[in-house]
Amino acid sequence: MSLKERLRGVVATVATAAVALSVAPITAMAAAAPLGSGNATVTGVDGAASVELYKVASVTNGEDNVLVTTLEDGFNFDVEDYIDHNAEVANEIAAQLPADAEATYTAPGVNGTLEGDTATFTGIDAGLYLVKVNPEQAGWSYQTMILSVVPEADAATGTWGTPTGTVELKANTDTVSTTLQKKVSLDGETWVDSVDEASYGDPIYFQVSVQIPEYNGLTSDSDIKFQLIDRLPDELDYVSGTNQIQVDGKKAYFSGTGFTNPQENNELRIGLNAADLIKYAGKTLTFTFQAELNSCNLAGEFTNVAYVNWYKHVTDDQPTKSDEVDASVIVYGTNVTKVVGELVDNKVVGSSDGEKINGAVFQLEKKQADGSWKAINTNVEANPTTSTIKSLGAGEYRWVEIQSPAGYQLNETPLEFEIGDGDEVSYVDAKYFGDLEDTTGAANLPQTGGPGTIALTVAGAGLVAGAAYLVMRSRKEN
Repeated sequence: MSLKERLRGVVATVATAAVALSVAPITAMAAAAPLGSGNATVTGVDGAASVELYKVASVTNGEDNVLVTTLEDGFNFDVEDYIDHNAEVANEIAAQLPADAEATYTAPGVNGTLEGDTATFTGIDAGLYLVKVNPEQAGWSYQTMILSVVPEADAATGTWGTPTGTVELKANTDTVSTTLQKKVSLDGETWVDSVDEASYGDPIYFQVSVQIPEYNGLTSDSDIKFQLIDRLPDELDYVSGTNQIQVDGKKAYFSGTGFTNPQENNELRIGLNAADLIKYAGKTLTFTFQAELNSCNLAGEFTNVAYVNWYKHVTDDQPTKSDEVDASVIVYGTNVTKVVGELVDNKVVGSSDGEKINGAVFQLEKKQADGSWKAINTNVEANPTTSTIKSLGAGEYRWVEIQSPAGYQLNETPLEFEIGDGDEVSYVDAKYFGDLEDTTGAANLPQTGGPGTIALTVAGAGLVAGAAYLVMRSRKEN
């Protein structure tokens, strides 16, 4: 049984997700028993001064002989998500490690040895461990990984064996590219790679996190600097005064340039000098700020990019630019074209083949969480055949005709549709709205007070005057 299969049998109590163990059919044959201590190895650590293990979750034998995983205090992650997305979740777990945390096991140490590229641990409890490597060579770092130490069930008896685990790390001279992350949010709490529900006027939050590199032999008067750059797309503007800078969850103060408002290329910058790097070495810098769409006529995907300029080694003459990371905001538009319609199933519908007509007035409405409809825009002009509204977030919408063109009946059936369902190519949803011609002719009569009514009034007055004259003349003759 593979390690992933064993882990998928673990029940994450803190995530309220109970996952049946893959060996469940045979575990019923044996009574639950305590898990003993085990052993583990970490390979690929050539050049390490020491290897430390920090317990992030414990694994115990619960009811019905099913393994149960319980997160350690201060850690918050989903075990199933970790199994499927090991590297990403490992970085999130590493960011949650307190700065003053003490290693659970260390090699070389009482429970571990370090020889060549392998660290061996014995007598350790079953659980999940964050692996931290302290390199001998300045500027070197190692891939962030989680070591899983879990037992395997005996196929014959169903009893749990000795907890074991192994993980292989990769050394990397780039100490920041593996931890640099960029996220976006609509509420400042739930962070994702891309959002598509933001409309014009809505707040949009961005967050960048990166581990500050450690340098051996760095002095405060060194010219070594570290710069975090966040570049907004042209369609987004930084909201002044919304920047927040923290290091390991606490407000940070830098003696370097610190935060700089957007300059050339719409870039925001945070600068650390050597003294800052010494003060915050190895800790996680988190930069959060708010942006907004700068036009009500936008449609498409707009990407915010972040990267760092840094020195890999204290002996480098020039800084190195890291790989870019990004997060995106997607906004949509919709248009409606008025055409001559036809009656289908007691509803008036229009198609792209219909004859375009002018003069309709439309209102766009968006469906709210409670099922009600909220007007988005009511000032659509009555002249063009096609009316367009952009800078919209994903959701359910409807076009409502509030005035029909002259000579046509008002189509009282709203045209409902959804945008942001993943199928948009142009990001603008096009609809056709049909009206039936008014065959009664009433719609073609001149309006009250118009030139036509004046002519009719004059003609009527002349007829009345003529009739009166004839009556009077007839009386005289008689």
